[in-house]
Amino acid sequence: MSCFGTAKRHDKLGALTASNRAEAAEALAVCEQLFRVLAEKEYGKARRLLEIHSDMIVIGGEAGGE
Repeated sequence: MSCFGTAKRHDKLGALTASNRAEAAEALAVCEQLFRVLAEKEYGKARRLLEIHSDMIVIGGEAGGE
């Protein structure tokens, strides 16, 4: 593989890693928000948060968005 091809591959991997980090940070923020809402026993608000972010919920070992 040429140097150009290797550099291109690394650029794609770097973007993928950054994308994964961004998704993980967003999911963590949603979890933290949901935890606070549940701790305050605001179950209706918790249900709405879960509905809004249903694409992040993992069911049976597979992510809902994949």
